[in-house]
Formats: sequence, structure tokens, C-alpha cells
Amino acid sequence: MHALLGTLLHDLGRGEEAEAVHRSTLEALRCTVGDESPLTSASLQNLANTLRAQGQYDEAERLLLQALAIRRALAPGSRWEAESFQRSWDYANFDLDGVEIDGYRAGKCFMLS
Repeated sequence: MHALLGTLLHDLGRGEEAEAVHRSTLEALRCTVGDESPLTSASLQNLANTLRAQGQYDEAERLLLQALAIRRALAPGSRWEAESFQRSWDYANFDLDGVEIDGYRAGKCFMLS
């Protein structure tokens, strides 16, 4: 429920409030389901998207990489994983051109290499 509230606040342009909710949600998930849960990964991605919208690119990139590491460990090489992160990286305007993630090469879109 908190993740939904954070996303709603983000969509309404209330970035600082969204960030606080996303940070609280992330901390609660880490305490309850642990650092290696898909829920924790999704929460990291939500917080990263909000931070990116606020211009906090370094922290957003670090959180996206943490989320990616969790998803790689849970479902290595899955196409969903690669496509999900391509959208987040594109959304965040990070330059992924030529980066390879579990057999998928980033560019305009992920393709099998």
C-alpha cells in the first residue's frame, strides 16, 4: 500500500513526499522480507525513479544497480528482467548504450546478443 502511495505522490509531482514514502517502504521491506526479495527490488526501482525525477542521478543509478543485482540473482537472464530495467534506465536517461545485462545488449532496446 505504501508503494502505491509513493507512486501516486510521485505522479502528482510531490517528489519530496514520494521520496520519504518510498524510503520508508524500502526500509520496512528490508526488515520484513529481506534485501534479496523481488519486493525489495521493486521498491528500490520506485525510489530510484523518484530520485531521478528530482535530479539525484547518482543515487538513482546506484539504487537501480542494486535492484538489478537482486533480480539477476532471482531470475538470471530473464527477458522480463532486462526489459524492465531498460525502461527504468531509459526513464532515468542513463546511457546504457552497449551495456550487456545477462545476454541482452542495451541500445535503443534490449536485443539478444
